[in-house]
Formats: sequence, C-alpha cells, structure tokens
Amino acid sequence: MLRIENVSKHFGGVKALNSVSLTVKEGELVGLIGPNGSGKTTLINVVTGYYRPDGGAIYLSGRNITGMRPHEIAGLGIARTFQVPKVFRSMTVAENLMAALSYNKEAREGATERAEWLLRELGLVDKRDDLASNLSGGQQRMLEIARALMLKPRLLLLDEPTAGLNPAVIERLRDLLLSVKESGTAVLMVEHNMRVVSTFCDRVVAMNEGVVVAEGRPEEVLLNEAVIESYLGR
Repeated sequence: MLRIENVSKHFGGVKALNSVSLTVKEGELVGLIGPNGSGKTTLINVVTGYYRPDGGAIYLSGRNITGMRPHEIAGLGIARTFQVPKVFRSMTVAENLMAALSYNKEAREGATERAEWLLRELGLVDKRDDLASNLSGGQQRMLEIARALMLKPRLLLLDEPTAGLNPAVIERLRDLLLSVKESGTAVLMVEHNMRVVSTFCDRVVAMNEGVVVAEGRPEEVLLNEAVIESYLGR
C-alpha cells in the first residue's frame, strides 16, 4: 500500500529525515515511535504533500506520489490527522463530517450512514448538532479522526491520536481502528503511549534523529537497546 524509499528532508543544515524507508501493507496498523524531534511528524507531512522531500520517493499502491500537493494526495485516498486537532470550529459536528466529502466524490455514497456509525463508535452521537468549538479537546480529536474516515481512505495517517484521551475513549478508538483495518485500510500511527503501541500495532518503526533505528513486532522494538536509550530514557 504505502512504500517510502530513502526519503530525506532538510531544514537548513538540520537533517529532519535522513534516507528513511518503511512500508505499510493493506489492512496493517504500523506504529511510528521516537522522541520529540526524531522526524515522525515531518515524515507524515512529506507523505501528505505538506513538505516536498529533498530526496527519495513515496509510492501508494505502486504509484509515485512524491511531491504531489495535499489535495491531490487526499483525492487518491490518503487521509490524516494532526497533533493539534484541526476542525471547522464554526461548523457543527455533523457539518464537519460532511465537509470531508469535498475531497473525494466517491465517498459520498452511503455518507449519512457512515457518519452515524462513526459518531456512534466514537461516542459523539449526542454532539452531532453542537458546534465543534464547544467540544472538549479529546472530542475534537475524535471528530478529526471521524472526519478522516468519512473519506473511506486507503491509507490513514494518525498523529498522536490518543493524546489527552481517557482510557475508555482509547478503548473505543482501538475497536474502531480494528474495524478499519479489517476493511483493508492501511494505518500509520505516530504515538508516544507505549501501552497503546503494544496493544494497537501489528508492527512498529522507531526513529531517532531522522533515521529508522528499529523495526519489527511491538514486543521486539520496545525491548530494542537503541530504542530504550533514545526514547524510553533508561
């Protein structure tokens, strides 16, 4: 589904990404971990067209999407969320979900039913007519995830989706992502919560200082010496 080959990104003299390679298969949830500043969000920004890479290539189902613009990439079936949720604050929850459909006409079929399902799965049914600005931070995060899923994405990129969420909501999100995986969607998730990483992810990629330092099953990567030293701090 997603193949990243030797991607690099520099900001002045700083190598934010240094020849990074990774893959995410159809129906797979891959965790992307690493300390702050290791290049995780930069990688997502490069994949989604917000940054243009200085080297390397990005493929979606074999198609080279390197350097395409964000709206073009969204139209190919890639959806994302952000570290700080970006919702349309002056719109209602329901309007936020329907606004996503402007990026993908094919997703309009069954949109009303899909919106109701997402609101129910994420505990936002009774908030559908509320302004997004009146939601809590955690609810806005759930709304942003629901809006991304309205696109019926082939690839879903999540940037710290569980930050600020209570355990009950995290469990709701886990159940939803399991369902999303079963439908064939590939998921790449930036995450700092190691409990979430170990229970959500099929595979984990660890980064530090712009390079991949470990890759494998969660139980393997979280015990990797380089990961422990660079990320877990012990």
